[in-house]
Amino acid sequence: MKKIVGAAIGGAVIGSLGVAAYYGSQPTSGVVRTTSGTPLGKPLKVGITGPMTGTAALSGQNLHNGVLLAYEDLKAAGFYPMMIDGELRDVEFVDVDSTDPEAGRRAFESAIDIEGVDLFTVGWYSSVALSQIEVMADRKKVWVGSFAITTQLNDTINSNPERYKYYFKGWPPFSVYYRLIGDAFEQLIKEGKLKPRNRRYAVVGEESDYSREFVATVADSLNRLGFEQVSVDYVPVGATEYTSILTKIVGLDAGMVCYLASGQSMFKSFLDQTREFQSRLKALVLLDGVTWFGDPYQTVGDAVEYVISMDTPLISTTRQRSWVDRYKAKFQSEPSPASAGFAYDQFTHLTLALRQAQTTDPDQLVRALEQTRVAPGMMNRMVQTSIEAAPGKAISMHDFVVDPWLGFALPMTQFRDGRGWVVWPPAAKERDFEQPPWLG
Repeated sequence: MKKIVGAAIGGAVIGSLGVAAYYGSQPTSGVVRTTSGTPLGKPLKVGITGPMTGTAALSGQNLHNGVLLAYEDLKAAGFYPMMIDGELRDVEFVDVDSTDPEAGRRAFESAIDIEGVDLFTVGWYSSVALSQIEVMADRKKVWVGSFAITTQLNDTINSNPERYKYYFKGWPPFSVYYRLIGDAFEQLIKEGKLKPRNRRYAVVGEESDYSREFVATVADSLNRLGFEQVSVDYVPVGATEYTSILTKIVGLDAGMVCYLASGQSMFKSFLDQTREFQSRLKALVLLDGVTWFGDPYQTVGDAVEYVISMDTPLISTTRQRSWVDRYKAKFQSEPSPASAGFAYDQFTHLTLALRQAQTTDPDQLVRALEQTRVAPGMMNRMVQTSIEAAPGKAISMHDFVVDPWLGFALPMTQFRDGRGWVVWPPAAKERDFEQPPWLG
């Protein structure tokens, strides 16, 4: 595991609408500047959980960089070093490489037992999170902002809320937020913008709990509009050969293909091969996850043209554009607004709660997290709540409110002319949906 010592990292250049503008640049309760003369105590060790190696390593890098940029902005705004448990403490980050359930569990245990990690933030794979959440509960370590989607996590939390109260979700399950895809299709079809060649669709996804829930949610959202799911194929993580599957889909006369994966190479291979089949396939392509590595035109190529996705927040405000510019200048790469942007928000949420609690005591920190809001976050309004407080919009404690205007929501994007454009909802639309030429 790679350790990054927070105190050694230089301060970022804060834009006019950075952290300081939102949360104040003067020290408040629990915030003490380095110039106070108080000697630093032991570091506050924060584990950054995610795939730092393997097929989704670019996503892990985005998670890591998003947390790092948040830390630098917060440090420049006076939040770190911070008085915690009677000591002035700065942050030391520990990367917790989490790529499969067993290795992820061992990495989580090592982070606590060997590295002495106090808290955890972000996360990626659902299957890994299901393993790590048990270690979190056993050791009573607060974990803020895991992006694991599966409803199995919600079910686990609901089975014993007291045991799992230290877990704060960073992404709602497909069954809650992805149902909006049906609303998007319904409106685009009604307006005559989207003219499906037929209402038959196929789904291809990597073998994971995440993919299975995607398949079920897409079916629930589209079948009510008269669409028919004609095939489902699961492929191993890291798969790059799709010829036989695409041949089958052509034979089934599917007018749309939905694809989900966690690795950049998987998306590139699938899109390149889909383009080769274009004259026979004649299908609209819907992807989930293609924006999580950065700019798709750079990461998977021009075959993303005319593809639609519903997996990334909109970059529209001056504050967001400034954030993107600072990220690019620091890391020399295009950020994923979802992976890096939401990671930025999650670490900010954790920091605000730490400032209020002034302790890493898990029960006190949970109470502070429940009382703390990042509204708006850098990329989305983050409102974590309970089932009772938001029926139908949250399905377990410390889940996200999902709402197009008030909470977590991702617009539908179509890739055209070198970038993604929001085509739905109407209030955020940047450009009309364009029918792919091969659909007529």
